Amino acid sequence: MKMGFMVYRFILMLFLLPQALLAEPFNAHKIPPQALESFYKAFHKIHPKGRIQKVTSLRGESIDHVFKISVLEDRPHTYFVRFLNRKNKNLNHEKIKITQAMAGIWHGPDVIIYAHDFKSFITDFIQGRHLSPSDLKDPVLFKNFVDKLKQSHEYLKTIDQDFFLTYCMGQRTLSRLSEIEDRSIILPNIEKASKVLIRLKDNQEPARQVVHNDVRPENIILDEKGVPHLIDWAEITIGNIFDDLGAFAEFFDLSPLSEESLIKQYFNKDASSANLALLKIHRWSNGLHRAAFKFRKYLDAIGDDKPTSWKDALNSDNQDLKKAASRLKSYLEKVDKVDFKRSLEKAGFSIHI
Repeated sequence: MKMGFMVYRFILMLFLLPQALLAEPFNAHKIPPQALESFYKAFHKIHPKGRIQKVTSLRGESIDHVFKISVLEDRPHTYFVRFLNRKNKNLNHEKIKITQAMAGIWHGPDVIIYAHDFKSFITDFIQGRHLSPSDLKDPVLFKNFVDKLKQSHEYLKTIDQDFFLTYCMGQRTLSRLSEIEDRSIILPNIEKASKVLIRLKDNQEPARQVVHNDVRPENIILDEKGVPHLIDWAEITIGNIFDDLGAFAEFFDLSPLSEESLIKQYFNKDASSANLALLKIHRWSNGLHRAAFKFRKYLDAIGDDKPTSWKDALNSDNQDLKKAASRLKSYLEKVDKVDFKRSLEKAGFSIHI
């Protein structure tokens, strides 16, 4: 009897060991068991004989957990999977509904959700890679993405805004710059830049609505059929549609001609000078936000020997910090450029800088 029980336990261990080994990289990030169970059920349905070779954490800025999973079956496969953090105070039923709705528009973001009493589920995996600026040279792909982004915004207009924080890009960028000043670094042109950002923050109507607020290459996957998928809908906030359009223009390095195509495509009419100006200002804000984030990140990483002045940061021996400072400087100096001031005028921003 005892021997039979030991044999049973041994067989059970042999069965569970591969699964346990697979789960180990996830468990290091405290993924809820229910979410892992949902993942494995979906994985084995798609790849009954597949073997996970490698799991790489791509957490980045997000408070959720993102993994790149390499799978070996008949041929290699690569997937991106996001576990929504159930301790995320901003995660609620409405955001889960939106994530599900976006699965219809974008054909299924790669998301596993488990939060409090919310039911675990997983959508179809997306197999592909991150979208790159060079991909957008294809006019069909460019049009496809812009049309889907507009369709997403149309849906988000119907959402009850009471469930979401107001955190537009102007406000986010002001917060990033404030974090740097809290570290006793006095930035150049900070007063002029802040005036523009405050105007952006206050200038939400009529485009004020729930938006994605993080349209960048890391959140766009191009599948093997050439279809783009915008993911990471758990961080959405109330902002401005130009926050999303500006991020797209900035992080995909759109040329002036492509900026005009973006406005024409999105609004289904010739690009007005006011809309083009708004795009350029929101693009600047997105770039400044990212530059300020990276500068603060590298500054904090140095530790006790961090620079105590802006001049020291620009001349730092730490190449990452020096590069980040130079990039941040270039965005802060843009407010003095003639073209930028013209954009402010065309957008109707009556501010003196």
